[in-house]
Amino acid sequence: MKRNQWGGRRAGAGRPAGSKGRSTQAVEDLLASLDCDPIEGMALIATNSKKALGLSEDETIPIALRAKMYEALAPYIAAKNRAVEVTHADPAEGHTAVVVLEPELVAQMDRSAGITDGECERITRDGEQ
Repeated sequence: MKRNQWGGRRAGAGRPAGSKGRSTQAVEDLLASLDCDPIEGMALIATNSKKALGLSEDETIPIALRAKMYEALAPYIAAKNRAVEVTHADPAEGHTAVVVLEPELVAQMDRSAGITDGECERITRDGEQ
C-alpha cells in the first residue's frame, strides 16, 4: 500500500531549530519598543527599589508581591533540584518502601540517622545509581 506524500517528518520542513515563533517575536518587539525589561522590573520590585519604580518613601510594596518576584527570578540563577527515589528493603518485615525525596533532604536524613551509602540503594529518575 502506497503512503501519502504529505504529513510527517520531512527534511527542511517546519521552523528552523532555535528560531522564534511569530507570537514570541511579536511580544519581544513590543517590549523592546516600550523599553520594557520584565526581568529588570521584577528585580526592582523584589529589591523594593522605590526610587527606580517611581514610588514615594511612604509607599510600600507588599512583602507577598516581593516574595513572588524573588520566586519568579530564582530559576534564572539557581537550578531546581531533581527528586531522588530512595528504596529501602527490610527483609525482616518482608516489604520494600519507596519514597521520593529531594537530594539535600536525603543527605540530611542520612547524616542524622548515621546511614551509610551501602545501607540504602539510591536510584535517580534516569535509572543511574
